[in-house]
This record gives sequence, C-alpha cells and structure tokens, in this order.
Amino acid sequence: MEKHLIPTGLARTFRTLSSSDSSTALSVLEAALREDSEDIRHAAVNVLLSKRSRKYYIIIASHYESLPEDVKPLVLRDSTAILSVIGEILERGSEEDKISVVTLLRDLRDPRGIKPIATALADSSRRVAEKAYAALLRTVWKVTAGGAPPQDRSQLLAALVAAFGKLDEKHDPVVLGSMLKIDPSHTSPIIKLAASPADDQRRRVLRFLVGADLPQAHQILIAMLKAEAGRARNAALWTLRAKKEPPFIDNFVNTLSTSDPASIEAFAGVAQNIPWSSPYSEVYQQLDRKVQAWLSGIQTGGPSAVVPVQKVPVSAGALSRLDINERKRLLRSVRDITKPEGMATLREALCDPTEEVQRLAVEKLAETKHPDRNKLLLAQVRSQFPEVRRAALAALGRTVFASYFRSLDKLTPELRRQAGLALAKLDPNLVGELQSELASADPQRRFRALLVTMATGKEKDLEASILKCVRDDDDRVRATAAGMLGRVGTPTAVKAIIATLADPDNRVKANAVSAVGLLSDKKLAKLIRPFLESSSNRVRANAAVVMSQLGQSEGSKILQEMANDPRDAFRASAAWGLGQIYDESAKLILQNLAKNDDMENVRSIARRMVKENAYSQEVLENAGGC
Repeated sequence: MEKHLIPTGLARTFRTLSSSDSSTALSVLEAALREDSEDIRHAAVNVLLSKRSRKYYIIIASHYESLPEDVKPLVLRDSTAILSVIGEILERGSEEDKISVVTLLRDLRDPRGIKPIATALADSSRRVAEKAYAALLRTVWKVTAGGAPPQDRSQLLAALVAAFGKLDEKHDPVVLGSMLKIDPSHTSPIIKLAASPADDQRRRVLRFLVGADLPQAHQILIAMLKAEAGRARNAALWTLRAKKEPPFIDNFVNTLSTSDPASIEAFAGVAQNIPWSSPYSEVYQQLDRKVQAWLSGIQTGGPSAVVPVQKVPVSAGALSRLDINERKRLLRSVRDITKPEGMATLREALCDPTEEVQRLAVEKLAETKHPDRNKLLLAQVRSQFPEVRRAALAALGRTVFASYFRSLDKLTPELRRQAGLALAKLDPNLVGELQSELASADPQRRFRALLVTMATGKEKDLEASILKCVRDDDDRVRATAAGMLGRVGTPTAVKAIIATLADPDNRVKANAVSAVGLLSDKKLAKLIRPFLESSSNRVRANAAVVMSQLGQSEGSKILQEMANDPRDAFRASAAWGLGQIYDESAKLILQNLAKNDDMENVRSIARRMVKENAYSQEVLENAGGC
C-alpha cells in the first residue's frame, strides 16, 4: 500500500487522538474524514480502525463511500465488526450515511450482508434502494460463484422477491434471472409473484416468461399449470397461447418431456386451448420420440421422467374365476411371460382389484426383459395402490439408473445434471444403488458412482461412503471425493478435508483446497495460505481462489503473478482462477491474456472465463453503473 505522508504537526495530532476516547477526539476524527486531503482522511481511518470500538466503526461505515480507495480494503477486512453496526445506521442514519453503508455492502459481497441489504431495499429513499439493488446483485454473483449454503440462498431469494416490483421495470429480467441463477430448481417464488393479486406485478412476471426462452422459464410455466392458485394457471395458459414461434415450442416440449407425470397431465388438461398443441402436431410426435428414446436406454441425452400411459384393458380370463390366494399361486407359477398365455395372465393381474396381486404382478414383470416391460411398468405408476406405485417406480428406477450409469460419458455436463435431477425424482432406491456402486471393487465404477452422486445431489445422504472414498487407493476416486466433501459440510467432513490437504497427489490436494472454500469459514484461511507457494499450478491457483473467497487479498495477487509466469500451465491455471474471482483487475488481466498470450490454450481459457462472467457485467450495467 502506498505510504501516506502528513505534516509533522498533524502526525503528532493524530498520535494524540489515537490515545484519546473523548467526545472531542471523536468529533475531530469525524471531521478529518470530510477533509479534501486524502492523506488526512487516510490517517483518520487508521486511527479509527485502531480503536476497535463500536462508535468508531459507525463513523467509518457512515463515511465509507468517501474514503480513499486504497484504505477501503482495510475496512472490509474487519467485516464482522463492520456488519455489527450497519443495522443501526440503516435504522437511524441520514440518507448519505445509508448510501455509504450500502456501498460498503456492495464491495463486501458477503452473505451476512443480505439481511441489511433487504432492509435498504425497503428504504423510502429511491437512491438508497437503487444502491441496495446493485449490492444485492453483486452478492448474488458472489454467492452463486462460491457455492453458498442453502440458508444463504434462501435469504437471497427472499431479498430478490422483496426487490421485485419496487424498482424500474428494466430491472425485472435481472431480478428474476438472478432467482433462477441462485437455485434453478426453486421456482416457487416466481410462481408466487406470477399469481399475485397485483395486476402490474403479475404482468411484469409474465413479460419476463414470454421473453425468456430458457428451460427454467419453461419449468415455471409447467409448475404454474399445476398451481392451486387459479391466477397462476390462467397466467401460464395465457403465456403459452401467446407463444407461437417454433423454437419456443421445440424447447418447451424438450422441457416438458423430462417432467413428471403430473406436469404432463396438467399440460394435457389445457392443450385443447393452445392452438399449437394439436394431438396430431409435431409437438406430440416430438414428445413420443423423447419417450421412446428414454425407453430404449437414454441414448439421446438423459432419462425422461415417467410419462403416463393408458392401461390396456383385458378381457376376463383365468384369474377372475379364482380367489385371491389362488390368483397369487397361479401368477407365481407363470414361468415365461414371452408366451401369449403368460403375458395374458400377467396383464390381467396388473388390472386386478387387489393391491397384493397387482404388486406381485409388478414384481414378476420387473424380473423380465419383455419388450413391453417398461410400458407396462409406466402404466402401473398410476395405480390406485401406493405399494404398487412404489414397486413400479423402484423397477423403473433400477432400469434408468443402470442406463444413466452406463451412458454417463456420453452426456454433456448440463445434460448429465438435468438427467441426474430426473433420476433423483424417479428412483426411490437411488441412495442404496449408489452405496453399492461406491463399494465396488472396480475403481472405474466407484469413480462413476461419485459423479452420479454429484449429479443427483445426494452427497449428504452418502457422507459415510464418500469419506471412505477419500481414503481410496485410486487417485482419481480420492480427488473426486475430496472435492465433494465441501458440499457435505459436517464436522466429520471438515476433519476429513483438513486431513486430505496432506495427500501426496496434487489433484487430491487441489480439490481438498477447493472444498475448504465451499465451507466459507475465514478461520480456515491459515490452512490454505501455505499452498499459495505450491509447485503445482493447480494447487496454487485453487488456493488463491479460496483465499480470495475468504476475503484475503493475497489470493488475487498470487493469480496476477501466475498470469505473468513463463510456464504455460501456470498461466492457464491463472486464467481459470481469475475467472472465479472476476473483479475489475481480474477482468483486465483476462482480456489481456485472451488477446495477447502466446499459447492458444491460455487464450481459449481466458476467453471462456470472460464469456461465462458476462452475466455479472450485465447485472452491474442494469444496476445503473453501480
């Protein structure tokens, strides 16, 4: 940091002020913060920070916006103390004081600042609310990039819901898009807004849904069709009627084909009111192709969810003349359902009026490889008997799990995630199947099982198995498991992460370092600091990113040094790391690497990082340049 010099007389004055707690000293320091001289303001801040007292922190926070740029990081470093006084300033301070603390929250980008940001959003001053909006979007980007825990995401969603409609309509796509960015699967806040009794608010949400040809927007429309609120259902129908463009229809059908039975039934219930949804149209042909692809083994992009199928009525046969025990005995005696008489008996049993016989028929069907197996099981998912539905889902789940597990390498990361979420909803025995694969003698199967665990979001359910994998003989298995422990976050998992930092394999070590970052515990920074000098480019870059996430300034400095390293691998890792923190200096360095680096690999990574972070640039521009 640049050294600031002030006249000798003033230096003695500040030394005197630093040793005094009188009201006069307080007033002098506060007045010094308003001086034109940056050196005087700098000296005043140093004295105020050295006091470590609540009343002094209030003064610093209230004047944060006018502080010299090079001293602001010192204020942000003491974030816990600063955050403890912000609520009081927002409650009692002047408009300028509030703007100052909201600017501080914007620069801090700490999940702990979500609650005071929400308070500022509700402020009567539009200037304060606009600043709070910019701070909220900065925090959204920080939280989503850093893998924040569910409680932080819930607080952010609540703050975004509160922000919606309070500012100009130009901000709506960013606010609603941020909700989806925080948690793509959590669409209920947007549905609630779409069902609002306030016409203007409902209109603004629908305008976003009409304009956003995104899978998440399609999911919201589908969920609205199932909503209890009539306003939500009518709004979704209006939106679907208004959309006639073939790309939207194709994309909507893609999303619908991976939805649950209730969603498809809800769409079928209103289809006659949607001009483009004729049963003979391309829409239904496309849906049928999706279902057939799913049944043939998920070769085109992941498992579709269960699609309701009509049960084929059968005429009364041998079973109808027997009592329940005789029907069960006859069903058990069927050895080969590929023969017409065997299939006829099974079909009749699937329509039996009792739960016991239907469940037995499903279990019998599940053991076969008959061409109609999956179609018949799909029909039983709609049985009136809970045990039959569970047995059919379990049988289908095993089929889908095996197909997904086998096809994992063929799926893009996005398709793998979407298919994993569908599998988690479909397969009631998923955790048990994954436990079995994680205990396999084949390291390749253990590795695949870890990838499926991540895609289906079952890390916490499989903590014990992941902890065993951290001690695996296979380096790739250990490395993958180490990276997953940060999402588990239990005390046992934290101990395992710390132990794994000493692993001899650099991939394992690098992933363990990243796992520490997911814990968001600043006290763990001291464990990561030594890795900033690692000889491994990956370990060093991961450590720098984590230190930056934990509010330690040396992380950014290390990445800047790596960006100038003569070794190609170090510059490539620096490009990736700078893309994770993506502050103003990181952006400039990435743009330079993308344009001027000698190696195509480094240029390519830098270009990708700039492109992936375009969202943060957009939200800042929409926030009025804040």
